[in-house]
Amino acid sequence: MWEDDDEDEMSNEEFRKQLDAKRKRIEALPVMIIAHEIKRLTDNIVGLIDGEKDELMTCRFMREDAYLIAPKIAGAEGGGLYHLRMENAVIIKKAALSLLASTSMAKAEGLVEPHYLQLLRDEIEKFRLAFLDWINSFDKQNNIDDGWGIFIEDAPK
Repeated sequence: MWEDDDEDEMSNEEFRKQLDAKRKRIEALPVMIIAHEIKRLTDNIVGLIDGEKDELMTCRFMREDAYLIAPKIAGAEGGGLYHLRMENAVIIKKAALSLLASTSMAKAEGLVEPHYLQLLRDEIEKFRLAFLDWINSFDKQNNIDDGWGIFIEDAPK
């Protein structure tokens, strides 16, 4: 009985090591590194904006979009099924495009100096290129039909 407890403890330690290795691999992905930079830049830009001038809640939307990207990358990396990875990828794309649109809104509203917004726009473009490489690495063969017909090549009609 005691021996089993020791074996369980060893397997728990091994499990923790595997989780840590996976986390480190995900954090080292170029898309994740750039996602963290987008979040940092967004925080800095939003910090410069006078909340009373932000009548359209541009800052709120910018933060929400910037903070969504990295967790969705982790979610896509957490599972291997193609359609689940692509679902996360679509959410990431939408958040990045929304953040890009918010930079235009912030510029139009005169909320912050345009050169700060351009830094963020440039980082989003860098992210887009890394994103393309990342999604092209997804294994399309590792998939199942979930009944919704999205991201399934031979989906029932």
